[in-house]
Amino acid sequence: DAATLVYETADLYGKRIEMVGLDVTRQIVLTPDLLSYLKRLDPEMGGFVEAITKFYFDFHWKWEHLIGCVINDPLAVAYFIDRTLCSGMEACTRIATEGLCIGQSVVDRFDFWKGHKNSYILTRTSPLSFMQMFFDRVLGVPEKTSLPMLEQIMKGDVL
Repeated sequence: DAATLVYETADLYGKRIEMVGLDVTRQIVLTPDLLSYLKRLDPEMGGFVEAITKFYFDFHWKWEHLIGCVINDPLAVAYFIDRTLCSGMEACTRIATEGLCIGQSVVDRFDFWKGHKNSYILTRTSPLSFMQMFFDRVLGVPEKTSLPMLEQIMKGDVL
């Protein structure tokens, strides 16, 4: 009901909701190699990031056997800093308030409803571009310093 109210209120003011769903944010995974690199560049900040993500590393391993930590929210924040990090489509979105799908955002991707396009749904991102921004913002490490190693780590070319 709260999400429905947010969409309705935004519409009243002529605003469009920009939504980055879990399917997109799940592409942003802080892996042990990325965390190790973060700690090498800045042991204090890297140790802090390790401490605050330990629960999530353990959670994702226990429930998904994922070696890493999905960091959903930072992508949403990063997108508002740099709109080139994600792309998507305009769509009519409604929130299910009853039935089997209660609480879910229902996006009319193919315009079957012919409804008012009240949202911009982000469907694609660049994990490498995000990680570069993350390292730059968290550590202040310039792209020329971190990008070559980030590319190797994210390709899995690091032993």
